[in-house]
Amino acid sequence: MYQYGGSIITFATYTDKTNGYQRYGAIVGDTYGKGRSVLAGPHAELSPQNPFLLAKMIIWAANIKSVPANSFTMTQINYVSKSVKTYFETNHELPNYITVSNKQITTSQFLQMQISDLLNIQRGSTTPISLKSVTNPIKVVNTYKTGNITEREYLSIATRLNSYINTYKKAPSYSTSSLGNIKFESVIYMFSRILIYYATYNRLPNLISMTNYT
Repeated sequence: MYQYGGSIITFATYTDKTNGYQRYGAIVGDTYGKGRSVLAGPHAELSPQNPFLLAKMIIWAANIKSVPANSFTMTQINYVSKSVKTYFETNHELPNYITVSNKQITTSQFLQMQISDLLNIQRGSTTPISLKSVTNPIKVVNTYKTGNITEREYLSIATRLNSYINTYKKAPSYSTSSLGNIKFESVIYMFSRILIYYATYNRLPNLISMTNYT
């Protein structure tokens, strides 16, 4: 492959003389409309496989920015919310820790990231979410009644919790709502369901139903 035009990037060249293409482009990339495309002569997906090279091509084509250390993407947080939801519905409690992208974090840290995720959605942002040090609260019992919480209210809850965590560096034992006090664990469960809905339908639910699992 010949390089033609200023926007083309050559990622790899042939070094073997036997095929007659020594120093020719083996893998190149270019813009296409508002996106990117990669053209590869070698087949990294075939034997002998080179999954690292294949992943690098996909990441470049997708124009994914690198995520800072100790930060997570919204997609990662939304994905883990599925397992948190399943665990809570099965055991009526949260696990001792939550694993996000092979990193174990506390439930309070996960709550902080869920809140940042929701507020990113509200602002239309996709900024990676930094892992912060957040202390776990004292456990309390739910006092809320079964019912629905609107989008406006759960976003307001997220905003208040974000302010509290940033101020005191710990998660509160409960969050006030129109249904009553929702304990820490149930707030995480509620946000997990909201983020799963968003990941599925690309929009926030108009309301979220709440059942007391105390």
